[in-house]
Amino acid sequence: MFRRDDGKLIPVEISAVRFDLERAAVRAVHHSRHPRAKKAEAERERLHKEIEAERNRLRQILEQMPVGVIVAEAPSGRLLFCNRESERLLRHPMLPLTTIGDSRNTRPARGRQFLSAGRVSLARALISGDVIKGEEMKYRRGDGTRLSSRSIPRRINDPEGRKVLAVTTFY
Repeated sequence: MFRRDDGKLIPVEISAVRFDLERAAVRAVHHSRHPRAKKAEAERERLHKEIEAERNRLRQILEQMPVGVIVAEAPSGRLLFCNRESERLLRHPMLPLTTIGDSRNTRPARGRQFLSAGRVSLARALISGDVIKGEEMKYRRGDGTRLSSRSIPRRINDPEGRKVLAVTTFY
């Protein structure tokens, strides 16, 4: 930051090179980056708003789906998303910040053990990348009733092939 004659601080870029002639010297070039910084900040803000709008649109789409949808991050298995249909089918809310293998969170408040719909298939998708269409799963819901569902898990990889998410739909 440089202080102008009027006292205002402005951001600058400085390039400097040290060299020796008869004694050590430095040649420095600086220029204000204020107009570019302001433009870059505006572009970052525009892109951030665009990303948030896309994220909101995707969330609305997933919430309207007529099947349960659960999304977990890889490799931890931390649950990131569970739509309303999942919670309706499961008869309990998604337990936030849990992982697929977290046994402490596989018991509802009244102590009855259950497997959250899709967690087993989701775990297999994360670990092995298996695609199993319509596998039947039986489990106990949050209210103690039993449910038979069919799930379709998928692992999501980034462009470099690293696993980043697993998604399962179930009905």
